[in-house]
Amino acid sequence: MCDHHKRSLQGLSHQNKKAHAQDHHFWNRRDFMHTMGLSTSMAMLLGRTPLRAFSSRPTNFTGSTDRVTVMIRLAGGNDGLNTIIPVYEYNRYQSLRPNLAFNQNQLSPLSQEFAVPSTAQGFTQMWQEGMMKVVHGVGYPDQNLSHFRSTDIWSTASDANEDLSSGWLGRLITLDDPDITEAPPEFPAAIQIGNSGNLSFNNADRVNLSFNVSNTNQLFQIAEEGKLYSTDNLPDCLHGAQVDYVRQIANNTYRYADVIKEAYEKAGNEVEYSRSELADQLAIVARLIKGGLPTSFYLVTLNGFDTHANQMNNHRNLINWLSANVYEFYQDLQSDGVSQDRVLTMTTSEFGRRPQQNASAGTDHGAAAPMLLFGPELGESGFVGTHPDLYSFDAANNLIHTTDYRAIYQSIIENWMCFSVSDAEQVVGGSFGPIDLGLSCQATRVSRHPLPSGNIRMATQGYNHFHFSFELVENAHTQIQVFDLSGRMVAKMHRGQLQRGYHTFELQAAQYNLIPGLYIFTVRANRSVTSKKFVIH
Repeated sequence: MCDHHKRSLQGLSHQNKKAHAQDHHFWNRRDFMHTMGLSTSMAMLLGRTPLRAFSSRPTNFTGSTDRVTVMIRLAGGNDGLNTIIPVYEYNRYQSLRPNLAFNQNQLSPLSQEFAVPSTAQGFTQMWQEGMMKVVHGVGYPDQNLSHFRSTDIWSTASDANEDLSSGWLGRLITLDDPDITEAPPEFPAAIQIGNSGNLSFNNADRVNLSFNVSNTNQLFQIAEEGKLYSTDNLPDCLHGAQVDYVRQIANNTYRYADVIKEAYEKAGNEVEYSRSELADQLAIVARLIKGGLPTSFYLVTLNGFDTHANQMNNHRNLINWLSANVYEFYQDLQSDGVSQDRVLTMTTSEFGRRPQQNASAGTDHGAAAPMLLFGPELGESGFVGTHPDLYSFDAANNLIHTTDYRAIYQSIIENWMCFSVSDAEQVVGGSFGPIDLGLSCQATRVSRHPLPSGNIRMATQGYNHFHFSFELVENAHTQIQVFDLSGRMVAKMHRGQLQRGYHTFELQAAQYNLIPGLYIFTVRANRSVTSKKFVIH
Protein backbone atom coordinates (compact mmCIF):
# COMPACT_ATOMS: atom_id res chain seq x y z
CA MET A 1 0.00 0.00 0.00
CA CYS A 2 1.11 3.51 -0.76
CA ASP A 3 0.63 6.25 1.85
CA HIS A 4 -0.52 9.58 0.49
CA HIS A 5 0.17 12.59 2.66
CA LYS A 6 -1.74 15.83 2.50
CA ARG A 7 -0.20 19.17 3.28
CA SER A 8 -2.05 22.08 4.76
CA LEU A 9 -1.16 25.71 4.31
CA GLN A 10 -1.45 28.05 7.20
CA GLY A 11 -1.80 31.75 6.56
CA LEU A 12 0.36 34.33 8.23
CA SER A 13 -0.95 37.69 9.34
CA HIS A 14 0.77 40.97 10.09
CA GLN A 15 -0.32 43.62 12.58
CA ASN A 16 1.18 46.40 10.51
CA LYS A 17 -0.48 48.92 8.27
CA LYS A 18 -2.58 47.72 5.35
CA ALA A 19 -0.09 48.83 2.73
CA HIS A 20 2.71 47.04 4.52
CA ALA A 21 0.63 43.85 4.75
CA GLN A 22 -0.22 44.06 1.05
CA ASP A 23 3.43 44.50 0.18
CA HIS A 24 4.31 41.35 2.11
CA HIS A 25 1.44 39.51 0.43
CA PHE A 26 2.69 40.29 -3.05
CA TRP A 27 6.32 39.73 -2.03
CA ASN A 28 5.62 36.26 -0.62
CA ARG A 29 3.28 35.33 -3.46
CA ARG A 30 5.87 36.34 -6.03
CA ASP A 31 8.59 34.37 -4.21
CA PHE A 32 6.36 31.30 -4.41
CA MET A 33 5.52 31.86 -8.07
CA HIS A 34 9.16 32.46 -9.01
CA THR A 35 10.24 29.33 -7.17
CA MET A 36 7.69 27.30 -9.11
CA GLY A 37 8.49 29.14 -12.34
CA LEU A 38 12.22 28.64 -12.01
CA SER A 39 11.78 24.93 -11.30
CA THR A 40 9.55 24.58 -14.34
CA SER A 41 11.73 26.65 -16.64
CA MET A 42 14.84 24.73 -15.57
CA ALA A 43 13.14 21.42 -16.38
CA MET A 44 11.97 22.80 -19.72
CA LEU A 45 15.42 24.18 -20.42
CA LEU A 46 16.83 20.76 -19.69
CA GLY A 47 14.50 19.27 -22.26
CA ARG A 48 15.30 21.67 -25.07
CA THR A 49 18.99 22.29 -24.49
CA PRO A 50 21.30 20.93 -27.21
CA LEU A 51 23.28 17.81 -26.32
CA ARG A 52 26.51 19.79 -26.27
CA ALA A 53 25.23 21.65 -23.23
CA PHE A 54 25.71 18.51 -21.17
CA SER A 55 29.35 18.17 -22.15
CA SER A 56 32.07 19.68 -20.02
CA ARG A 57 33.05 22.11 -22.70
CA PRO A 58 36.23 24.17 -22.32
CA THR A 59 35.17 27.71 -21.44
CA ASN A 60 36.25 30.63 -19.30
CA PHE A 61 34.38 31.29 -16.11
CA THR A 62 33.02 34.67 -15.12
CA GLY A 63 35.56 37.43 -14.79
CA SER A 64 39.27 37.64 -15.43
CA THR A 65 40.42 36.82 -11.89
CA ASP A 66 40.03 33.96 -9.45
CA ARG A 67 38.30 36.31 -7.01
CA VAL A 68 35.00 35.52 -5.31
CA THR A 69 32.21 37.90 -4.33
CA VAL A 70 29.89 36.92 -1.49
CA MET A 71 26.73 38.99 -1.08
CA ILE A 72 24.82 38.90 2.20
CA ARG A 73 21.29 40.11 1.80
CA LEU A 74 19.90 41.69 4.97
CA ALA A 75 16.29 40.96 4.11
CA GLY A 76 13.64 43.34 5.36
CA GLY A 77 15.51 46.64 5.40
CA ASN A 78 18.41 47.13 7.78
CA ASP A 79 18.37 50.02 10.26
CA GLY A 80 21.63 51.79 9.47
CA LEU A 81 21.57 54.16 12.44
CA ASN A 82 21.72 51.25 14.90
CA THR A 83 24.35 49.43 12.86
CA ILE A 84 26.89 52.23 12.42
CA ILE A 85 26.09 54.72 15.15
CA PRO A 86 26.92 58.40 14.47
CA VAL A 87 28.47 59.34 17.83
CA TYR A 88 29.52 62.73 16.41
CA GLU A 89 25.78 63.59 16.47
CA TYR A 90 24.90 61.44 19.45
CA ASN A 91 22.41 63.88 21.03
CA ARG A 92 20.50 64.20 17.75
CA TYR A 93 20.59 60.42 17.24
CA GLN A 94 19.22 59.85 20.74
CA SER A 95 16.49 62.46 20.39
CA LEU A 96 15.19 60.79 17.20
CA ARG A 97 14.85 57.40 18.89
CA PRO A 98 14.88 57.79 22.68
CA ASN A 99 13.89 54.16 23.33
CA LEU A 100 16.00 52.61 20.57
CA ALA A 101 19.26 54.53 20.82
CA PHE A 102 22.22 52.69 22.30
CA ASN A 103 23.68 54.21 25.43
CA GLN A 104 27.20 55.46 24.92
CA ASN A 105 28.55 52.80 27.27
CA GLN A 106 27.04 50.17 24.95
CA LEU A 107 29.19 51.21 22.00
CA SER A 108 32.57 50.16 20.61
CA PRO A 109 34.20 53.00 18.67
CA LEU A 110 35.48 52.51 15.14
CA SER A 111 36.64 56.11 15.05
CA GLN A 112 35.99 59.33 16.88
CA GLU A 113 32.82 59.79 14.81
CA PHE A 114 31.29 56.33 14.47
CA ALA A 115 30.78 53.22 16.56
CA VAL A 116 29.13 49.82 16.49
CA PRO A 117 27.20 48.04 19.27
CA SER A 118 29.71 46.67 21.76
CA THR A 119 28.15 43.22 21.38
CA ALA A 120 29.09 43.19 17.66
CA GLN A 121 32.64 42.08 18.40
CA GLY A 122 33.11 40.58 14.93
CA PHE A 123 32.88 44.04 13.40
CA THR A 124 35.43 45.35 15.87
CA GLN A 125 37.81 42.50 15.03
CA MET A 126 37.41 42.97 11.27
CA TRP A 127 37.95 46.71 11.66
CA GLN A 128 41.10 46.28 13.76
CA GLU A 129 42.50 43.81 11.23
CA GLY A 130 41.99 46.29 8.35
CA MET A 131 39.30 44.25 6.64
CA MET A 132 36.16 46.40 6.86
CA LYS A 133 34.84 49.35 4.87
CA VAL A 134 31.65 51.28 5.60
CA VAL A 135 30.01 53.15 2.72
CA HIS A 136 27.74 55.86 4.13
CA GLY A 137 24.25 56.78 2.98
CA VAL A 138 23.72 54.22 0.23
CA GLY A 139 20.48 54.42 -1.72
CA TYR A 140 18.98 55.78 -4.93
CA PRO A 141 16.77 58.70 -6.01
CA ASP A 142 13.01 58.44 -5.32
CA GLN A 143 13.41 55.57 -2.87
CA ASN A 144 10.64 53.01 -3.22
CA LEU A 145 9.48 51.81 0.19
CA SER A 146 8.09 48.47 -0.98
CA HIS A 147 10.15 45.39 -0.06
CA PHE A 148 9.21 43.79 -3.36
CA ARG A 149 9.93 46.71 -5.65
CA SER A 150 13.02 48.02 -3.89
CA THR A 151 14.60 44.54 -3.87
CA ASP A 152 14.04 44.40 -7.64
CA ILE A 153 15.69 47.79 -8.06
CA TRP A 154 18.79 46.70 -6.16
CA SER A 155 18.87 43.37 -7.99
CA THR A 156 18.60 44.87 -11.47
CA ALA A 157 20.66 48.06 -10.95
CA SER A 158 17.77 50.14 -12.25
CA ASP A 159 16.23 53.52 -11.53
CA ALA A 160 13.17 53.73 -9.32
CA ASN A 161 10.98 54.35 -12.38
CA GLU A 162 12.66 51.68 -14.55
CA ASP A 163 11.38 48.11 -14.65
CA LEU A 164 14.11 45.67 -15.76
CA SER A 165 13.82 41.89 -15.93
CA SER A 166 17.55 41.13 -16.08
CA GLY A 167 19.77 41.30 -12.99
CA TRP A 168 23.03 43.20 -12.79
CA LEU A 169 25.05 40.02 -12.28
CA GLY A 170 23.01 38.17 -14.89
CA ARG A 171 24.04 40.84 -17.38
CA LEU A 172 27.66 40.65 -16.25
CA ILE A 173 27.80 36.85 -16.54
CA THR A 174 26.20 36.98 -19.99
CA LEU A 175 28.59 39.71 -21.10
CA ASP A 176 31.51 37.50 -20.10
CA ASP A 177 30.05 34.27 -21.50
CA PRO A 178 27.30 34.94 -24.10
CA ASP A 179 26.80 31.20 -24.75
CA ILE A 180 26.25 30.24 -21.12
CA THR A 181 22.61 29.13 -21.56
CA GLU A 182 23.26 27.19 -24.76
CA ALA A 183 26.43 25.53 -23.51
CA PRO A 184 26.70 25.86 -19.74
CA PRO A 185 30.19 25.73 -18.21
CA GLU A 186 31.32 22.85 -16.06
CA PHE A 187 30.99 24.85 -12.83
CA PRO A 188 28.19 27.21 -11.76
CA ALA A 189 29.04 30.86 -12.25
CA ALA A 190 26.94 31.67 -9.17
CA ILE A 191 25.31 29.90 -6.23
CA GLN A 192 22.22 31.36 -4.62
CA ILE A 193 20.80 30.10 -1.31
CA GLY A 194 17.21 31.13 -0.71
CA ASN A 195 16.23 34.49 -2.20
CA SER A 196 13.58 32.83 -4.38
CA GLY A 197 12.49 35.33 -6.98
CA ASN A 198 15.58 37.50 -6.59
CA LEU A 199 16.49 38.89 -10.00
CA SER A 200 20.23 39.45 -9.51
CA PHE A 201 21.31 36.52 -11.70
CA ASN A 202 18.52 36.67 -14.30
CA ASN A 203 19.52 37.13 -17.93
CA ALA A 204 17.48 39.02 -20.53
CA ASP A 205 15.30 35.92 -21.06
CA ARG A 206 14.47 35.77 -17.33
CA VAL A 207 16.56 32.61 -16.88
CA ASN A 208 18.32 32.51 -13.52
CA LEU A 209 21.99 31.80 -14.29
CA SER A 210 22.81 30.76 -10.73
CA PHE A 211 22.67 27.34 -9.10
CA ASN A 212 19.67 28.11 -6.94
CA VAL A 213 18.51 26.17 -3.88
CA SER A 214 15.76 27.28 -1.55
CA ASN A 215 17.61 26.66 1.71
CA THR A 216 20.84 25.46 3.26
CA ASN A 217 19.48 21.97 3.91
CA GLN A 218 19.05 21.45 0.19
CA LEU A 219 22.59 22.58 -0.50
CA PHE A 220 23.98 20.40 2.30
CA GLN A 221 22.19 17.39 0.85
CA ILE A 222 23.51 18.11 -2.65
CA ALA A 223 27.02 18.66 -1.29
CA GLU A 224 26.98 15.47 0.75
CA GLU A 225 25.09 13.13 -1.60
CA GLY A 226 25.51 14.65 -5.06
CA LYS A 227 21.72 14.83 -5.50
CA LEU A 228 18.75 16.61 -4.00
CA TYR A 229 16.13 13.88 -3.65
CA SER A 230 16.63 10.32 -2.47
CA THR A 231 15.22 7.60 -4.74
CA ASP A 232 15.83 4.86 -2.18
CA ASN A 233 13.16 2.98 -0.23
CA LEU A 234 10.22 4.16 -2.33
CA PRO A 235 7.07 2.01 -2.23
CA ASP A 236 6.79 -0.72 -4.88
CA CYS A 237 3.65 0.56 -6.60
CA LEU A 238 2.51 3.04 -9.23
CA HIS A 239 2.76 5.97 -6.83
CA GLY A 240 6.31 4.97 -5.88
CA ALA A 241 7.27 4.70 -9.55
CA GLN A 242 5.83 8.14 -10.23
CA VAL A 243 7.71 9.67 -7.30
CA ASP A 244 10.91 7.97 -8.47
CA TYR A 245 10.48 9.44 -11.96
CA VAL A 246 9.82 12.96 -10.72
CA ARG A 247 12.76 12.84 -8.30
CA GLN A 248 15.14 11.59 -10.97
CA ILE A 249 14.09 14.43 -13.28
CA ALA A 250 14.60 16.92 -10.44
CA ASN A 251 18.02 15.46 -9.60
CA ASN A 252 19.06 15.67 -13.25
CA THR A 253 18.06 19.33 -13.29
CA TYR A 254 20.71 20.04 -10.67
CA ARG A 255 23.48 19.42 -13.17
CA TYR A 256 26.19 20.86 -10.89
CA ALA A 257 25.53 18.55 -7.95
CA ASP A 258 28.59 16.37 -8.63
CA VAL A 259 31.11 19.21 -8.82
CA ILE A 260 29.63 20.86 -5.73
CA LYS A 261 29.87 17.58 -3.84
CA GLU A 262 33.48 17.11 -4.94
CA ALA A 263 34.53 20.58 -3.78
CA TYR A 264 32.62 20.21 -0.51
CA GLU A 265 34.40 16.97 0.31
CA LYS A 266 37.86 18.45 -0.32
CA ALA A 267 37.64 20.92 2.55
CA GLY A 268 36.23 21.27 6.03
CA ASN A 269 35.27 24.06 8.40
CA GLU A 270 38.16 24.91 10.71
CA VAL A 271 36.23 27.20 13.06
CA GLU A 272 33.02 26.81 15.03
CA TYR A 273 30.43 29.28 13.78
CA SER A 274 28.06 31.08 16.14
CA ARG A 275 24.69 29.49 15.46
CA SER A 276 22.40 31.48 13.20
CA GLU A 277 20.56 31.23 9.92
CA LEU A 278 23.52 32.91 8.25
CA ALA A 279 26.16 30.69 9.85
CA ASP A 280 25.11 27.54 8.01
CA GLN A 281 25.17 29.37 4.69
CA LEU A 282 28.61 30.92 5.16
CA ALA A 283 30.05 27.66 6.50
CA ILE A 284 29.16 25.76 3.35
CA VAL A 285 30.31 28.66 1.12
CA ALA A 286 33.68 28.56 2.90
CA ARG A 287 34.00 24.82 2.25
CA LEU A 288 33.18 25.22 -1.44
CA ILE A 289 35.68 28.06 -1.87
CA LYS A 290 38.44 26.19 -0.04
CA GLY A 291 37.53 23.03 -1.92
CA GLY A 292 38.42 24.72 -5.20
CA LEU A 293 34.98 25.29 -6.73
CA PRO A 294 35.65 28.08 -9.27
CA THR A 295 32.33 29.84 -8.69
CA SER A 296 32.55 33.62 -8.80
CA PHE A 297 29.41 34.71 -6.93
CA TYR A 298 27.49 33.60 -3.86
CA LEU A 299 24.25 35.13 -2.58
CA VAL A 300 23.17 34.29 0.98
CA THR A 301 20.56 35.78 3.30
CA LEU A 302 19.96 36.86 6.87
CA ASN A 303 16.24 37.44 7.41
CA GLY A 304 14.43 39.46 10.04
CA PHE A 305 15.36 43.10 9.40
CA ASP A 306 11.79 44.33 8.94
CA THR A 307 11.82 45.72 12.48
CA HIS A 308 8.52 47.60 12.82
CA ALA A 309 8.15 46.51 16.44
CA ASN A 310 10.35 45.46 19.35
CA GLN A 311 13.43 46.41 17.40
CA MET A 312 16.01 46.86 20.14
CA ASN A 313 16.63 43.22 21.02
CA ASN A 314 15.71 41.74 17.64
CA HIS A 315 17.94 44.01 15.58
CA ARG A 316 20.81 43.80 18.06
CA ASN A 317 20.71 39.99 17.80
CA LEU A 318 20.76 40.15 14.00
CA ILE A 319 23.76 42.49 13.98
CA ASN A 320 25.53 40.29 16.53
CA TRP A 321 25.02 37.24 14.29
CA LEU A 322 26.11 39.13 11.18
CA SER A 323 29.29 40.45 12.80
CA ALA A 324 30.22 37.13 14.41
CA ASN A 325 29.51 35.01 11.33
CA VAL A 326 31.42 37.25 8.94
CA TYR A 327 34.46 37.24 11.21
CA GLU A 328 34.24 33.45 11.59
CA PHE A 329 33.86 33.08 7.83
CA TYR A 330 37.15 34.90 7.21
CA GLN A 331 38.89 32.98 9.97
CA ASP A 332 37.70 29.80 8.29
CA LEU A 333 38.96 30.96 4.89
CA GLN A 334 42.31 31.89 6.40
CA SER A 335 42.88 28.30 7.50
CA ASP A 336 44.16 27.23 4.05
CA GLY A 337 46.46 30.25 3.70
CA VAL A 338 45.06 31.16 0.28
CA SER A 339 41.30 31.62 0.13
CA GLN A 340 40.88 34.64 2.41
CA ASP A 341 42.63 37.03 0.01
CA ARG A 342 40.36 35.97 -2.85
CA VAL A 343 37.05 36.80 -1.18
CA LEU A 344 35.16 40.10 -0.93
CA THR A 345 31.94 40.15 1.11
CA MET A 346 29.31 42.86 0.83
CA THR A 347 25.94 43.47 2.47
CA THR A 348 22.84 44.64 0.63
CA SER A 349 19.39 45.53 1.90
CA GLU A 350 16.36 46.89 0.06
CA PHE A 351 16.29 50.07 2.14
CA GLY A 352 17.16 51.51 5.53
CA ARG A 353 14.78 52.51 8.31
CA ARG A 354 13.38 55.88 9.30
CA PRO A 355 15.54 57.90 11.68
CA GLN A 356 12.58 58.35 14.04
CA GLN A 357 11.27 55.48 16.14
CA ASN A 358 7.59 54.57 15.79
CA ALA A 359 4.92 53.91 18.42
CA SER A 360 5.67 50.17 18.48
CA ALA A 361 9.28 50.48 19.65
CA GLY A 362 10.49 49.93 16.12
CA THR A 363 11.26 51.82 12.91
CA ASP A 364 9.38 51.96 9.63
CA HIS A 365 10.60 51.64 6.05
CA GLY A 366 13.23 54.25 5.27
CA ALA A 367 15.79 55.15 2.66
CA ALA A 368 19.57 55.56 2.99
CA ALA A 369 21.67 53.10 4.99
CA PRO A 370 25.32 52.04 5.15
CA MET A 371 26.70 49.20 3.03
CA LEU A 372 29.35 47.06 4.71
CA LEU A 373 32.25 45.44 2.86
CA PHE A 374 34.72 42.91 4.25
CA GLY A 375 37.98 41.38 3.08
CA PRO A 376 41.75 41.85 3.22
CA GLU A 377 41.94 43.26 -0.31
CA LEU A 378 40.13 46.42 0.83
CA GLY A 379 43.57 47.59 1.89
CA GLU A 380 42.57 49.07 5.23
CA SER A 381 39.48 49.73 7.26
CA GLY A 382 37.76 53.06 6.74
CA PHE A 383 34.70 55.05 5.79
CA VAL A 384 33.64 55.98 2.28
CA GLY A 385 31.33 58.84 1.37
CA THR A 386 29.37 61.28 3.51
CA HIS A 387 26.99 60.33 6.29
CA PRO A 388 23.41 61.58 5.72
CA ASP A 389 22.44 64.80 7.49
CA LEU A 390 20.46 63.97 10.62
CA TYR A 391 18.71 67.35 10.47
CA SER A 392 17.63 67.27 6.83
CA PHE A 393 15.11 64.68 5.60
CA ASP A 394 13.23 64.04 2.37
CA ALA A 395 9.49 64.58 1.91
CA ALA A 396 8.75 61.26 3.67
CA ASN A 397 10.94 62.18 6.67
CA ASN A 398 13.64 59.78 5.60
CA LEU A 399 17.41 60.18 5.41
CA ILE A 400 18.64 61.48 2.07
CA HIS A 401 21.08 59.16 0.33
CA THR A 402 24.61 60.41 -0.38
CA THR A 403 25.97 57.41 -2.35
CA ASP A 404 24.21 55.75 -5.27
CA TYR A 405 24.30 51.98 -4.82
CA ARG A 406 25.27 51.58 -8.49
CA ALA A 407 28.52 53.43 -7.85
CA ILE A 408 29.49 50.58 -5.52
CA TYR A 409 28.48 47.98 -8.10
CA GLN A 410 30.52 49.81 -10.73
CA SER A 411 33.58 49.97 -8.48
CA ILE A 412 33.39 46.28 -7.67
CA ILE A 413 32.98 45.30 -11.32
CA GLU A 414 35.96 47.42 -12.38
CA ASN A 415 38.34 47.13 -9.44
CA TRP A 416 37.50 43.74 -7.97
CA MET A 417 36.18 41.67 -10.86
CA CYS A 418 38.54 43.49 -13.21
CA PHE A 419 36.18 44.21 -16.09
CA SER A 420 36.68 47.28 -18.26
CA VAL A 421 35.08 50.64 -17.51
CA SER A 422 32.82 50.28 -20.54
CA ASP A 423 31.71 46.81 -19.40
CA ALA A 424 30.93 48.10 -15.92
CA GLU A 425 28.95 51.06 -17.26
CA GLN A 426 27.03 48.77 -19.60
CA VAL A 427 26.05 46.52 -16.69
CA VAL A 428 24.92 49.29 -14.30
CA GLY A 429 23.37 51.45 -17.00
CA GLY A 430 25.66 54.47 -16.96
CA SER A 431 28.51 56.04 -15.05
CA PHE A 432 27.89 56.39 -11.31
CA GLY A 433 31.48 56.56 -10.10
CA PRO A 434 33.37 54.55 -9.47
CA ILE A 435 34.19 55.31 -5.87
CA ASP A 436 37.40 54.36 -4.11
CA LEU A 437 36.86 51.23 -2.03
CA GLY A 438 40.56 50.45 -1.78
CA LEU A 439 40.29 47.60 -4.28
CA SER A 440 42.79 47.09 -7.08
CA CYS A 441 43.09 44.76 -10.04
CA GLN A 442 46.87 44.90 -9.93
CA ALA A 443 47.44 42.85 -6.79
CA THR A 444 45.95 39.47 -7.66
CA ARG A 445 44.86 39.69 -11.26
CA VAL A 446 45.09 36.38 -13.09
CA SER A 447 45.80 36.55 -16.80
CA ARG A 448 43.15 35.07 -19.05
CA HIS A 449 45.96 33.27 -20.88
CA PRO A 450 48.55 31.95 -18.41
CA LEU A 451 48.94 28.96 -20.76
CA PRO A 452 49.88 30.29 -24.22
CA SER A 453 48.32 28.51 -27.22
CA GLY A 454 50.42 25.59 -28.43
CA ASN A 455 52.03 25.18 -25.03
CA ILE A 456 51.03 21.50 -24.72
CA ARG A 457 53.56 19.02 -26.11
CA MET A 458 52.62 15.48 -27.06
CA ALA A 459 54.77 12.37 -27.34
CA THR A 460 53.68 8.84 -28.28
CA GLN A 461 54.82 5.65 -26.64
CA GLY A 462 53.58 2.52 -28.34
CA TYR A 463 50.16 2.05 -29.94
CA ASN A 464 47.63 4.77 -28.93
CA HIS A 465 49.70 5.57 -25.85
CA PHE A 466 50.33 9.31 -25.33
CA HIS A 467 52.21 11.63 -22.98
CA PHE A 468 51.08 15.25 -22.78
CA SER A 469 53.37 17.84 -21.17
CA PHE A 470 52.73 21.47 -20.32
CA GLU A 471 54.04 24.25 -18.09
CA LEU A 472 52.03 26.22 -15.55
CA VAL A 473 53.35 29.73 -15.07
CA GLU A 474 51.61 29.98 -11.68
CA ASN A 475 49.96 27.74 -9.11
CA ALA A 476 46.48 26.98 -10.38
CA HIS A 477 43.34 24.97 -9.87
CA THR A 478 43.67 22.73 -12.91
CA GLN A 479 41.45 20.33 -14.82
CA ILE A 480 42.82 17.82 -17.31
CA GLN A 481 40.14 16.42 -19.61
CA VAL A 482 39.68 14.84 -23.05
CA PHE A 483 36.78 15.73 -25.37
CA ASP A 484 35.56 14.21 -28.61
CA LEU A 485 34.62 16.41 -31.57
CA SER A 486 30.99 16.67 -30.44
CA GLY A 487 32.18 18.36 -27.25
CA ARG A 488 31.43 15.37 -25.05
CA MET A 489 33.92 14.76 -22.23
CA VAL A 490 35.29 11.22 -22.62
CA ALA A 491 38.11 11.25 -20.05
CA LYS A 492 38.55 13.10 -16.75
CA MET A 493 42.25 12.81 -15.86
CA HIS A 494 42.76 15.35 -13.08
CA ARG A 495 40.99 18.04 -11.10
CA GLY A 496 42.70 19.96 -8.34
CA GLN A 497 45.56 22.27 -7.45
CA LEU A 498 48.85 21.98 -9.37
CA GLN A 499 52.04 23.86 -8.61
CA ARG A 500 53.77 26.06 -11.14
CA GLY A 501 56.22 24.26 -13.38
CA TYR A 502 56.19 21.34 -15.82
CA HIS A 503 53.66 18.50 -15.66
CA THR A 504 53.13 15.35 -17.72
CA PHE A 505 49.98 13.25 -17.98
CA GLU A 506 49.77 9.81 -19.54
CA LEU A 507 46.81 8.60 -21.56
CA GLN A 508 46.14 5.15 -22.98
CA ALA A 509 43.15 4.84 -25.30
CA ALA A 510 42.15 1.45 -23.93
CA GLN A 511 42.01 2.79 -20.37
CA TYR A 512 39.15 5.14 -21.29
CA ASN A 513 37.59 2.94 -24.04
CA LEU A 514 38.33 5.56 -26.69
CA ILE A 515 37.28 4.46 -30.17
CA PRO A 516 39.18 5.58 -33.32
CA GLY A 517 38.74 9.28 -34.09
CA LEU A 518 39.95 12.81 -33.41
CA TYR A 519 40.11 14.00 -29.78
CA ILE A 520 41.11 17.11 -27.85
CA PHE A 521 43.36 17.01 -24.76
CA THR A 522 42.46 20.06 -22.66
CA VAL A 523 44.12 21.85 -19.76
CA ARG A 524 42.05 24.41 -17.85
CA ALA A 525 44.14 26.44 -15.39
CA ASN A 526 42.09 28.82 -13.27
CA ARG A 527 39.96 30.43 -15.98
CA SER A 528 42.20 29.85 -19.00
CA VAL A 529 42.13 26.93 -21.39
CA THR A 530 44.61 25.47 -23.86
CA SER A 531 44.28 22.26 -25.85
CA LYS A 532 46.00 19.78 -28.16
CA LYS A 533 44.38 17.63 -30.84
CA PHE A 534 45.36 13.98 -31.22
CA VAL A 535 44.12 10.94 -33.14
CA ILE A 536 43.19 7.47 -31.92
CA HIS A 537 43.77 4.92 -34.68
